[in-house]
Amino acid sequence: MNKIFTLLLTLLAFNCPLKAATIDWGELTPGTAYQMTDIGYYQGWFTATESGTITAHCTSSDIPRPFADADFSVPIEGNYYLQNGANYDFAVTAGTTYYFSAFVLNPGTFSFNYAASATLQLISATPEAGSVFNAGQHSSQRTRNLCHRRNP
Repeated sequence: MNKIFTLLLTLLAFNCPLKAATIDWGELTPGTAYQMTDIGYYQGWFTATESGTITAHCTSSDIPRPFADADFSVPIEGNYYLQNGANYDFAVTAGTTYYFSAFVLNPGTFSFNYAASATLQLISATPEAGSVFNAGQHSSQRTRNLCHRRNP
């Protein structure tokens, strides 16, 4: 009986088209949280005001992905990773419009922002820059914990 019921549900699912709503956010603003509460296609766009890296974050796994065109046919490659939700980093160029889209099953919040650039500064260097270091003139004392095995 369970097999017949499962078969009927499967046939019903293939014969009944599932219509999901399209939720158009329109122009997106970096730093703004966009709610995804219903099942459907979510989409929006923004024009980069500066060149750099955008970090997109979503509290669910259904993160809107970036595309290079309004038809959502040219995905933009980036770095996708999970950390407190789904995240996606990708490079942007000032003046270029980017489009986001996702089919969402799980409710969540989507946001994106320009990634902070990390600037490294040399504070000190030892030995001094320009000096010659000869390892043969210096001694070091190292302690090692060795495990010895006896072979019978």
